[in-house]
Amino acid sequence: MTQSDFRVGDTVFLGGMHHTCGEVLRVNSTIDVLLVAWEKGGQTSISVNHPGLRLATEADKQGLTPPTYSLNKAEIWAANPSNWQPASPPEPEPEPVANPEESTLPKLEEAITDWAEMVDYFASGRFCEDEYTHDVMYRQSVHALLNGFQRLNLSVPDYLRRRLDAADQHFMDISAACACVWGHGEYDPVAFWYYYRYPVR
Repeated sequence: MTQSDFRVGDTVFLGGMHHTCGEVLRVNSTIDVLLVAWEKGGQTSISVNHPGLRLATEADKQGLTPPTYSLNKAEIWAANPSNWQPASPPEPEPEPVANPEESTLPKLEEAITDWAEMVDYFASGRFCEDEYTHDVMYRQSVHALLNGFQRLNLSVPDYLRRRLDAADQHFMDISAACACVWGHGEYDPVAFWYYYRYPVR
């Protein structure tokens, strides 16, 4: 697919283990990236060259398309090398959930502040590439606390949501879509969207 195949408002389908549909919110023709709001929740940027991305069919929209797995690098040899078997797809990484005693307003406010400061650090261009995977885990801490709040039926104050939205948008603005920064595909690209972006220096 190419950037010209997509328009704002199109419904797209992301195949693979985490198959889902989403609506195109923005098309960045400079780096061939789409901003998509996914049905499973969340927004993330994705390359138009992603092998699992295409315009959604009616079957996709109705949830009739079964999950598929790419086996191009997932073939393993049995004891007899003449008989190969496809490897089982990797187990998806579960979403993080903070412990009930950690799911407090001060903890969430601190985590959002830390994430916003880390995004400013990324934007400065002075971050260390070798430590980036550790640094971006600040967003996973926020992710875990939000899920902890949800599990306890606690509401997040509007001022904190606005602060988090601003930090996330800043991160989107100074980064581009990439393969999972951990080098493997166990992380859902929708739930763990922040692991599929890298700052543009």
